[in-house]
Parts: sequence; C-alpha cells; structure tokens
Amino acid sequence: EHHKQKKFCNDKCRYEWWAKNRDKLNSKIINKFICPVCNKEFTVAGNKKRIYCSSDCYHKSRQVCHG
Repeated sequence: EHHKQKKFCNDKCRYEWWAKNRDKLNSKIINKFICPVCNKEFTVAGNKKRIYCSSDCYHKSRQVCHG
C-alpha cells in the first residue's frame, strides 16, 4: 500500500497553517459555499460538488427525526 507522508502533526496544525497561507494554495479555483446545516461560510479549492463544511455537518444532515 502507498500512503502519503503526513506534513502536519495533527488536524489543528494543518487547519491553522492553511488559514494563514491560503494565498500559497497552488490550486485551480477557490469556491465559497454556505453550509446548509450550520450556515457557516467555507471555502474549497477546486471542488464544486462539496456541500457541507465538515463531516459532522454531513452526518447531521443524514439524521432523520422520527419523533
């Protein structure tokens, strides 16, 4: 199996680095979206199909209330 070598010690470090270095993102287009679950604005590089800001919001959207 081939695994990418991790560049950051944890997710928090990775998020902080990308927040401070967004201008260094060597990607196509940055798309802005509003998460339909939490209404938070988030940006995605090159992915126009992303809907949710996080996997937590995705999972919340899949929960159905049977009350």
